[in-house]
Amino acid sequence: MADDHHDAAVSLPTKRLSNSLTALRAAPVLLSTPISSTGYGFPLELRKRCVELTGETLPNKLAVDSLQIEDLHWLIGYSKVLFVSHSALKDSTVADYLKIAVLIGFRVYLERGNSVLALKDYERIDFGEFIARTHESLASRPYRSQIVWQSKESKSEEGIFVFVLDLIQDIEILAPVMLRIKEARSSRSCRVLVTNRVHLSVAWISVDRWIKKHGFRHDLVSSELDASNIVEQGRMLITASESAVAGHHFNHTLCALLSPTILRITVQHGYENVGLLHHVSHRLAYPASTRFGSDIVFSWTSADRLPDLHPMDRDKCRSVGVVKRIALDSWKLRDAAIQRLESSALGQESEFRTGISKKVRILLCENMHSLRFKDPSAKDSFIRLMRELSKNSGVDLEIRSHPGKRLTELNPEFSDLKFLTGDLIASLLGKFDLVISPS
Repeated sequence: MADDHHDAAVSLPTKRLSNSLTALRAAPVLLSTPISSTGYGFPLELRKRCVELTGETLPNKLAVDSLQIEDLHWLIGYSKVLFVSHSALKDSTVADYLKIAVLIGFRVYLERGNSVLALKDYERIDFGEFIARTHESLASRPYRSQIVWQSKESKSEEGIFVFVLDLIQDIEILAPVMLRIKEARSSRSCRVLVTNRVHLSVAWISVDRWIKKHGFRHDLVSSELDASNIVEQGRMLITASESAVAGHHFNHTLCALLSPTILRITVQHGYENVGLLHHVSHRLAYPASTRFGSDIVFSWTSADRLPDLHPMDRDKCRSVGVVKRIALDSWKLRDAAIQRLESSALGQESEFRTGISKKVRILLCENMHSLRFKDPSAKDSFIRLMRELSKNSGVDLEIRSHPGKRLTELNPEFSDLKFLTGDLIASLLGKFDLVISPS
């Protein structure tokens, strides 16, 4: 009678794709396998705890229930790629198992989103990505922990943080990050890549002036491939307009081209941001939301307040607050508001409230290229509002066109209106009694 521990004649339980994905999702531990399990001699007790996925379109995977330390010595001859799910990490002893797994040669992945173990030891990956990837790509994927961030261990600080300006408004988001890095390290640590559509913009002159003022190096790039060759010389890519929608294709493609040794970060660029928080028009245009190619998304708020975030990207979100140039000096507006409230409490009526000595100063923001104005009637109503306010003798109106399109500012039809151009900073907003933004 064959020994149960070396019985190669009995293969592992095998199920087709349609029947085994549920088992894989529920399994605490998965392995990526180069070939089918048939012929491997596992102990009978271990075989009973294994289910294999053998689909025609997805690479082979093996689910293992109730992983034991002694199982690792059998499994290492079958696969060297191990995936540990959220459910397994609830076990307090899993850390000891994984240390042994690494020592005997396993490449260990943890399901993205957990914070139980140190990132320097284990790579994070989504369940869906692990299932879809081949054994070869998982086994050869460079460790994120191979990236050394401490400057004392780096031969050169120059250009390790690479920023991409693909939309002219990207500078509003990325400038605060660049200035913080300059303050903490030096301007040499940052390298700015400028695409053609930013370089050809009328507003490029002011952006170029700002970049040179702060001593940041910048390069013009004509394609995603050119950009990737430069980014690969650094360690981190930081963008402000990256998603799978057509308008963000440059940064999205760039993220796909980069090797796993580059950490890819994108920053939320507005209150309504595709892939995070949508206007009703965006929801109609992207009913299934959209995906990010970045590893991390710096969001203005927590993931539970972003209803349009794709479930597979939920664990990428890191809430960091509002990242925008105007936020740097927003405290001035706060103090001014407090002073106005104190004046009102003392009975000192403001000029705005009495209406004696000044007009009501209104800033009207325009973004008629947005999906919210796809309906012609919505655009007509907005134009009518602009016209009525501009003709009102009690109103001093200024228009702020979206910096990316500037539809009214560049349209001769609206040449009689007054426009607020240049950088929009908090101190400028303070001079207005009312700011209107379409929603």
